[in-house]
Amino acid sequence: MELDHSVVPVKDKEAYSKQIAHVMGWTFLGVRGSQGHVRVNDSLVLRFDDKDPDANRKAFHYAFHVDAGEFDGILERAKAEGMTYGTSTRDPNMEWNDLHGGRRTFLHDLEGHSYELMEAASPAALD
Repeated sequence: MELDHSVVPVKDKEAYSKQIAHVMGWTFLGVRGSQGHVRVNDSLVLRFDDKDPDANRKAFHYAFHVDAGEFDGILERAKAEGMTYGTSTRDPNMEWNDLHGGRRTFLHDLEGHSYELMEAASPAALD
């Protein structure tokens, strides 16, 4: 079994989808109905939905394994877009920390969502 897609509430589906696709190095697939579609990899699409962004509004958290080049590229593009990152989901201190033999940081977006970037897998994910 694998995850096919996930839907994330946002205020502007097209603007958000394009920005996060650019920053993360993903592919913006376009807008269909109330959702902006972004391909993360061969098996995962994130859908950003603005039909009712204030209903049950919560900040979502996503964690991605990345290699060193992806890590550096994402942070560079995030800074260029005015996004912040930090050592926790709530601390935009523009730093990263070491975790399990690799760098880790949390990218913060303007919607309150966080994208965790990890160069090394957490031990729990390896069990």
